[in-house]
Amino acid sequence: MSSPSRCRSAWLLLAVLLSAALGHAQLSLPAILGDHMVLQRAMPVPIWGNASPGSRVTVSFAGQIVLTHADSDGYWMLRLAPLEASSAPQSMTVLETDGAGKHLASLEVHDVLVGEVWLAGGQSNMAYSLNAMEGGEVLIAAAVNPQLRLFNVTHATAAEPIGLHPGQKPGDVAASWHASDAHSAASFSAVGYLFAAELQKALQCPVGIISSNWGGTPIKTWMSLDAFSASPQLAPFVDEYQKAFAIHQQVLAHPEMESDYQAAEKLWRQQVGDPYDAAMKRWFQAQATGADPGPRPTPERPEPQNPDPTGMPNSETRPQTPTISWNAMFAPLIPYALRGVLWYQGEANVGQYREYGLQLRTMVESWRGKWAEPDLEFLCVQLPGFGVNEEKSDLAHLREQQASVLELPYTGLAITWDVGDPGNVHPASKVDVAHRLALLARGEVYKEPVEDSGPTMHSVDLSGSEIHISFDHVASGLIISQAPWAAHDAQPIPTDELLGFKIAGTDGVFHSAKATIEGDTVVVRSPDVPAPRYVRFAWDNTPRANLYNSAHLPAAPFRTDSQP
Repeated sequence: MSSPSRCRSAWLLLAVLLSAALGHAQLSLPAILGDHMVLQRAMPVPIWGNASPGSRVTVSFAGQIVLTHADSDGYWMLRLAPLEASSAPQSMTVLETDGAGKHLASLEVHDVLVGEVWLAGGQSNMAYSLNAMEGGEVLIAAAVNPQLRLFNVTHATAAEPIGLHPGQKPGDVAASWHASDAHSAASFSAVGYLFAAELQKALQCPVGIISSNWGGTPIKTWMSLDAFSASPQLAPFVDEYQKAFAIHQQVLAHPEMESDYQAAEKLWRQQVGDPYDAAMKRWFQAQATGADPGPRPTPERPEPQNPDPTGMPNSETRPQTPTISWNAMFAPLIPYALRGVLWYQGEANVGQYREYGLQLRTMVESWRGKWAEPDLEFLCVQLPGFGVNEEKSDLAHLREQQASVLELPYTGLAITWDVGDPGNVHPASKVDVAHRLALLARGEVYKEPVEDSGPTMHSVDLSGSEIHISFDHVASGLIISQAPWAAHDAQPIPTDELLGFKIAGTDGVFHSAKATIEGDTVVVRSPDVPAPRYVRFAWDNTPRANLYNSAHLPAAPFRTDSQP
């Protein structure tokens, strides 16, 4: 039988150990700094996290030992000196000590590579997964690549920025790094995966790709709140957010509002949502067989709506409140070192195209400021063809607004009007979109000797009844060609004549034009326009056009008029 003094000693020792464990359990890293990660080569690499206030933190990696101190809130951040690419797995050690050098806590990050890191953001076409893509099963079967690492951020919203940074609410993204294989690649962004796989093969170094996107989201949800202060034209988004935040605070003050919503949502899912999903599946299956599927199913009653406009929306809606996607899905990733960003978004903004260019350029500059990387690369996808062609094309105007991002340095635009689907806003193949982004990265960012763009309009010469258009990026010459991929039911584009050009006189009425290739120039004319003044190319929702360069990359849409 133990003596009372020995029992007291044992309990005292246990209390001391527990106190030490609890007192120093704060040493942590954000999810983005985890096992299997890729660190960006050839630039300073931030490493950050939480620890006991005032403690000393030492990070050891690749022969470097760098130390700093946690601030009064426990936040710390340091930078590793630029690293060389390394395909050999290494470990990173983080050690926490007190002022006297006494060990308090430590952690280790395993299987770390050094190479190139890109972030893939946007809405549904960027979120479109490899296992949903046409031909995806073949790509998934070949997806094993330990030099390619994937980080897939789970959907979330937040009323305020979250992360481990001072001034932000505590929080993190729900994600972890994985080496590419059939399982991790299957549900990953098809564009992001295919881009990264092509880049890894071309550069012969490790590549990490971070996917953070959400279908149906307008660009305003991906912008930080302070970004809207960059222009008076964006001030209404601040007002919209502030109104939503006021409601958010009311919900916080009355938690029963959220709990009632959660209960109603669960009941709706059981009674209406699941049966509706099953009915829709049967309807699509019948439609696919060619049989008459009957009337399209509709839910018996609408799905409940979250009373908090900054909170997670229900399954039938998407975030619409300014900044709430940024707060939860990008803010926690800062300042992870990146080479660049891929951006595929805009479908949700077609109806408000007039302000999109300003929003996009503001977002790019804001992100660069947040990452403290003024030359952070931004490669954007110009939206592919979709829908029937009408006299006025909002989609053509949206593409024009997207192209305005090229006014900023370190930007690129992947032209994709030719690989869309007139009947589906989500084209079933993402191969060419990813390939054209990879060409931009290889040519513009990594300076490889590749043709990274289709023809772009250089100048226009009015010559009597003709307009002569010269082009840059012609490679070995301009050609008539066809898209490398087309939807199964898309109308074929002829190859015996050059299509896609329209001209107008001073009346501004456009007519289809006869076009011919003469060297690096296209000559257009029309008997309906004896004195042409303006020309447009591929200016439709779904352009019927076929001008390419010898690298089989499509010409960029353009117009020389300024009609609103």
